[in-house]
Amino acid sequence: MMVFKNIRFVTNDMDAMRRLYAADHQDTSWPSHLRSLGAFETWLDQWDLRGWLEDGQIEVMFASNHEQAIGYGTIVRVPAEFAPDDVTAVEGGSYLSYHARGVGLNQQLKSRLHATAAVQYQANKVVYAISLDNTRARRAMLNLPWSCCEVTSDMPNSPWYKFLRRRQWETQTNISLYVFDLIKIFDTSPLTK
Repeated sequence: MMVFKNIRFVTNDMDAMRRLYAADHQDTSWPSHLRSLGAFETWLDQWDLRGWLEDGQIEVMFASNHEQAIGYGTIVRVPAEFAPDDVTAVEGGSYLSYHARGVGLNQQLKSRLHATAAVQYQANKVVYAISLDNTRARRAMLNLPWSCCEVTSDMPNSPWYKFLRRRQWETQTNISLYVFDLIKIFDTSPLTK
């Protein structure tokens, strides 16, 4: 098992993302819709624009004892019309290189995304949309140290159902949502002080 030291993050490092793509795009866990170079470059351009608009960003994960990126996380604002009332939310996503899995880095990556969501985007919820076929990622969500709410397509009364349907339509994939309450995670509510 590889040990990763001095984890750091760089925001919107597109060159590092290109190197990560070159190294990992054939990994079975790499997002399937980003396997071709053309699709990946289009995706990077979209994230570059999101960064410029301050609507979303990529957090590239590095370790001091490893030459290139070992993973990344993304966050993007959830449009208000798809979020429950009185919720400011971002959608998160992540990928860890095959050699960086199973050593506790998922929690560090999600912690970074949650902190960025709360501070930069004033979000009180982070939602992750994960394909039902991705058993490993779904299990990893439930292994995080924070409680979350899982939303599935058989829950039409959920306040997140509208967002779930939108993401299923966009991805043409059956998904589950995992919703994390940042107020509970960071214990910043005035009611708990």
